[in-house]
Amino acid sequence: MRSYEKAIILASIIATTGQNALAQNTFSEEPVDWRAQFAGLDGVAITCLRTIERKYAERACQQLIDHASEALEKSGIPNVSMGTFYSRDPAPKATDSFNNPLNLTIYVRATDPDPLGMDIRMHASVSYSAAVEKDGSMTPRGGELLMWQNGTTGAGLASKLEPAIIGASKKRMDEILSHINESWQR
Repeated sequence: MRSYEKAIILASIIATTGQNALAQNTFSEEPVDWRAQFAGLDGVAITCLRTIERKYAERACQQLIDHASEALEKSGIPNVSMGTFYSRDPAPKATDSFNNPLNLTIYVRATDPDPLGMDIRMHASVSYSAAVEKDGSMTPRGGELLMWQNGTTGAGLASKLEPAIIGASKKRMDEILSHINESWQR
């Protein structure tokens, strides 16, 4: 790999890291009470959706699912892997393992190589089915309550980018995993 290619990969990962950190600090006025956020949840359902049917996208999904599952198991937090799905497949059904899970969803978007462009986004959310907005319509509706999100984007040679972006994504995922470990009501 030529030195300018290394510099491009490094610069894209650093630029994304800085932007996400800035956005998080800009919108986080008060510390999150994670114990309150996780109250009533009975497990973590881990899913990965990918937009491309390539082995590197599948590997990224599986490595990130395994990373989350291993960390949760180590902490004694119930979890289930819902698997890896191609974005054009039917959406994964809700897990029967838990009544009220925290959904840890990983999205892998990528281009054909070389060079490879890859975007990995992760979010933690809770599904709801009967929410009513304050001072809004009294008609209940369903959706997802987003509790946390993070991600990274990079470009470069597939052989170098894949391990770099998966490693960076694991570090970013560790943020929510540490909140879960510290605040989950066991």
